[in-house]
Amino acid sequence: MKRLLFHAALAVGAMLQLATPIAAQIPQVLSTSPVQNELDVPAANDITVTFDVDMDAASITSSTFSVHSALSGKVNGTIGYDTPSRTATFDPDADFGAGAIISVTLTTGIHSGDATPLDRPYVWSFKVGADDVPSGAFTIGGVYEAGSRLNRIRAADFNQDDFQDIATTSYNYNTLSIMLNNGDGTFLPRVEYSVSDDPSGLTTGDFDADGDIDLAISSHDTDSINVFINAGDGSFVPDADYSVGHFPNEVVTVDFDGDGDLDLATSNYSTDDISILYNNGDASFAPAVAFSGGNQPRHLLAADVNNDGAFDAIITNYYPTQMSVIFNDGFGNLYDHTIFDFDDTPIFQLAEDLDGDHDVDLMILDAWDSLNIFLNDGTGTFLRESVYFKVRNYYGASADLDGDGDQDLVIGSNDSSITFFRNNGDGTFLEQSEIIAGYDHYAIGAADVNNDGKIDLIVADNYDSLYILFNGTCYDSDQDGWGDPGYAENVCADDNCPDTFNPDQADLDGDGIGDVCDECTDHDGDGFGDPGFMANTCTQDNCPFYYNPGQEDMNGDGIGDACTFEVFTPVGTDVELVFTDSVALTFDEVTQSGTTVMMMTSEGPALPYYRQVPGDLLHYYQFETTAEYADMFDICMTYCDGPFYKEMIRMEEYRGLWWIDWAGITSHIEPENNYLCGRSRMLTTVTLGQVDYVCGDANNDRSVNVGDCVYVIEYTFNYGPAPLPRQSADANADNNVNIGDAVWVLCYVFKGGPPPCCP
Repeated sequence: MKRLLFHAALAVGAMLQLATPIAAQIPQVLSTSPVQNELDVPAANDITVTFDVDMDAASITSSTFSVHSALSGKVNGTIGYDTPSRTATFDPDADFGAGAIISVTLTTGIHSGDATPLDRPYVWSFKVGADDVPSGAFTIGGVYEAGSRLNRIRAADFNQDDFQDIATTSYNYNTLSIMLNNGDGTFLPRVEYSVSDDPSGLTTGDFDADGDIDLAISSHDTDSINVFINAGDGSFVPDADYSVGHFPNEVVTVDFDGDGDLDLATSNYSTDDISILYNNGDASFAPAVAFSGGNQPRHLLAADVNNDGAFDAIITNYYPTQMSVIFNDGFGNLYDHTIFDFDDTPIFQLAEDLDGDHDVDLMILDAWDSLNIFLNDGTGTFLRESVYFKVRNYYGASADLDGDGDQDLVIGSNDSSITFFRNNGDGTFLEQSEIIAGYDHYAIGAADVNNDGKIDLIVADNYDSLYILFNGTCYDSDQDGWGDPGYAENVCADDNCPDTFNPDQADLDGDGIGDVCDECTDHDGDGFGDPGFMANTCTQDNCPFYYNPGQEDMNGDGIGDACTFEVFTPVGTDVELVFTDSVALTFDEVTQSGTTVMMMTSEGPALPYYRQVPGDLLHYYQFETTAEYADMFDICMTYCDGPFYKEMIRMEEYRGLWWIDWAGITSHIEPENNYLCGRSRMLTTVTLGQVDYVCGDANNDRSVNVGDCVYVIEYTFNYGPAPLPRQSADANADNNVNIGDAVWVLCYVFKGGPPPCCP
């Protein structure tokens, strides 16, 4: 009987087991094409998604498979589904634009054949490639009056004519300006719209999903985001203002919550948070939701840094200087605030795949004029891989500027130069020759404005001008920014050394062959080579400043007789000795006559913090005398005039003592006749060079202001970082850096006192 009961229990258990429903499999995204953060995607590319189970084709629609272009708005196309491969395909109605960032959202409205939805949205983006013709040489295609203090530039097709137009904001005038493209990269005069006080950020996106680009602007003073809706023809209607945290900075557009429409987010400097405005689906936004942004969040970017199908937030914090990453759970909730320490105050940042491994890396410009590259390990952890110094940076942009499929960088400055950094493909960069356009660059954009498939530049300067720089063809084997000879289509100048990287194109002897590959750089043309040139195979010249084919050297000291000058020195006051047409010396008083000798060389003791004056050899002048003299003497010499370094020439004397090698001579420049004169008590080696700092600029921000006073005080009393170079902080030229230098700069800045006079 027990056995029968046991068998009956088994039978009932089996029937109950058959009656229990089997849990449905939650569908997952197996793969996408293009993949997350992919670069150089063809403009005619379809978008495909492969799932791990068979999906209900009817659930995959334009609202659940949503595609947006940052250049043109919501993308229309045909969606198909292939059951055997479990793959959905989006075929866009038109090709994507060169350089466009395309974002794709798969919402939880997509479900499998048994009605099981995706457990969370899946969002990703990729970037459309540029023309693969070698490029990266820029010519000015137009200059436009664009308003004062332009601080943001965005390019997009505002009037739906397939050409990229330009939007800018003016921090001073509180305006939004729209410049429509004529269809050839030239632009109509700007149309202005009033915005809230002190616009701090500008972003574009199709907020109402009607196929055109709308705008949003953050405002420092009103703690709000202003939304402008496109009327469809490139004109804009102010729609609504949304309150956010205090003192908002950057504003970005992405689909944070994965519902297929675009949300807005901004970083709030004074409330230490970021605000997200979730789109209601009709271009209206829900009240802002705040998430912690660390201390004084300044710059905000959105990207999927850990490759999980959701856009995360990347923030640089002003003080303490840090970088923060806040991950997204896929539904727009930010969590897990990860902090990375950063050395110096961040000025600007960009997020791009710099090393081609399909995850987002970072480029950060800091207040020390450095370009910092942080590479992502694929999990959202960033490690600083390289630093490029002396960039003189302000703002920048990233794009494939040379047509090789990776992301290059351009960095503006507080002078007239824009530096082009060419990516080697692995996140390391070559600094190219500088692009000259405007002065004091406040914003830079990158877009194909003339529809030739190459990415052009849009540059705003501090003189109310907007420069359009067309990107042209440049075959350049050594990638130094100068073209290979023989290509008629090149818009870049011919390289004087086409097989060797030499962006400065230095050619001291003017023979048309760059110094880096010239087998005999011979400044004076006597057949003997100038010292210091590694490519030289000719014998070194013992007097490279003067033609001396005989190389006479009577005393065998290695300095040619042509570079040795002897002058009788009589007793008297104000005794002037003229050695050459460019060097003279005057003694205050000679008490016993004798002979004074001057020797010119291009080699001497190391010159800390100095670099060679462009276009000439470094000059050392060594003086010796058998005469006896009292008091002091003056040395005057001529210098080669130049537009950028005239006021940065210094005279130094070499002491050769263990506690001090180089000491400043009280000197002055007479620019009207190109004289540099100095006064000293010692006859010693004197050099003329270009110093690589601004006198009084202790914090190295390329200007002299109260920040330099604070920097010197921190260094002197609180063990703060040392000025680099140290001379830059010696404002009163007493060969010490102390509180006296801070006072000197303070008087100069606020009281009109004498300018800094560093040694």
